[in-house]
Amino acid sequence: MARTVLLSVLMLLVFLSSSVFANVPSDVPKDHWAYEAVELLIREGLMKGYPDGTFKGNQNLTRYELAMIIYRLLELIKTSGMSEKTQPETKVQPSVQPPQPKESGLSFKRREIPPDAYTGLVIDARGIKVGRSMSPRIYDVKGKEIYGPTILGRENHTLEEYIILGVVEYIRDNGTDLKEQLKSSRAGSKPLIVKAMGVQGEFNDNIVVSEEDGNLILKEDELSKFLEDMAVVIVY
Repeated sequence: MARTVLLSVLMLLVFLSSSVFANVPSDVPKDHWAYEAVELLIREGLMKGYPDGTFKGNQNLTRYELAMIIYRLLELIKTSGMSEKTQPETKVQPSVQPPQPKESGLSFKRREIPPDAYTGLVIDARGIKVGRSMSPRIYDVKGKEIYGPTILGRENHTLEEYIILGVVEYIRDNGTDLKEQLKSSRAGSKPLIVKAMGVQGEFNDNIVVSEEDGNLILKEDELSKFLEDMAVVIVY
């Protein structure tokens, strides 16, 4: 039961629209150890503060409140049409991504890739203040969505794959050669590298690329489906 509830919570964080915004309550300062967690939960619309603008983090959760949270989760899962047992019907092979921890039972996989195709997508956002999230999106400068949970669809991966593997892989720049940093990434040995032009969204988690690069990403994706396979890396 605990595992099912946890998966439900995480699933919502991945799939709830990122257009739902709310201010972080006044009693959760930015230097608080739980600030980022509270910010993410509120940003994704899973939790809200009290009408007086506070979060009351030290207040005990009543059984009534817990029942309401679980009820809402189950209702949203029911309407989403997702199932933990859903399996993707794609031919896959192991990529260069190292195996995930044994407890997850999952590792990043790719379908067969044509010899001349790109193995993945790398967004070079070095020098830009990027906010990490569980459901980031990539747009071009005209607002066209290039990549994100909506583009992915819900039939391509299992629930656990979305949660454990994530929609993108984040790599924090360590100042060394970019290709060296990408050696063990999910983008593979021959990624398409695109420079980010900026970020958008209240939490700076959505990447903006040029219209030309956006079209290039979609064109190259037709060959190897790296977007559908979530072979996307953001270096920041």
